[in-house]
Amino acid sequence: MNMMVMRLLSFHSWGVIIGDDVEIGPNSTIRRGALGNTIIKNGCKIGSLSNIGHNTEIGEQCILTTQCVVGGSSILGNKVLWNKCNYPK
Repeated sequence: MNMMVMRLLSFHSWGVIIGDDVEIGPNSTIRRGALGNTIIKNGCKIGSLSNIGHNTEIGEQCILTTQCVVGGSSILGNKVLWNKCNYPK
C-alpha cells in the first residue's frame, strides 16, 4: 500500500522594512517575514556577516557587531549593543 506524505510549506510572503540612516555590512542576511514584516528601524548599524531572522524587529539606533545572529521573531529594543558573544538567558 502506497502512502502519500504531504508537507505543509510555509511561504514567506511578507517583506523587510528598513528605516533611514541604516548601515548593513557586506555579506549580511536579512530574512523576509513569514508572519509579519522584518523591521529594522532608523539609525541601526549591522556589521558584516550578520544574520537577521524572519519577523525580527530591531529598534532605533541599535548596533550589531560582526557575525551577529538574531533569531527569528526576536525583538530588540532601542539603543541595543549586540555582540556575537551575547546569549539571551
